[in-house]
Amino acid sequence: MNIFTLKALGLWPKNDELYKFNLYSLYTAVSIIIINGAIFFQVMYIVHVHLNLEDLIDSIFITIAQILASIKMCLFMRNVRILKQLMVTLKSDYFKVRTIRQRELIQPALSIWKTTYVTFWILVNTTIVLWAILPLFNKEKDLPFKALFPYDTTASPIYEITYLHQVIGIFLCAMASLNIDIFMAALMMIVGAQCDLLCDD
Repeated sequence: MNIFTLKALGLWPKNDELYKFNLYSLYTAVSIIIINGAIFFQVMYIVHVHLNLEDLIDSIFITIAQILASIKMCLFMRNVRILKQLMVTLKSDYFKVRTIRQRELIQPALSIWKTTYVTFWILVNTTIVLWAILPLFNKEKDLPFKALFPYDTTASPIYEITYLHQVIGIFLCAMASLNIDIFMAALMMIVGAQCDLLCDD
């Protein structure tokens, strides 16, 4: 599920390929533009209200988290070749489970990782849904996140398009951050499991 989601986000090119000039790379670029576009307008809002402490605090915490997630995505994409080589190495005979006892040794770590993934996936998606629907309960035409746009966001259909852009942007950003973190946790789990298998051997 983790690798599938990374592929869906444009962060894991097919098979042993890397980023080339193809449709998948175009899809990745569009995904990154959507995420960073949403972040850009939020940063512009922070610059605009930097003297108003309340508005600054309201918007800075989520914007900083999104910026860090965007940096994390770029670093992940930059190192995807190393990660794919590591995955190929881990599938080699040296690292395979040899006995039923060894399978039982690594099963608890695998279960913990799966539980962690599902738990964080539920929490992240619940948070995104709540952020997305909360402004709908206000009488004013509020957006999910405060941002400064060069156009009037209260006019229809501009409001709906901007609203959708922010929701899609935060969804893609959160899913990318979640799946990169969980992927790294999986690698750490594999390192621990391999140490157990080495001791058993």
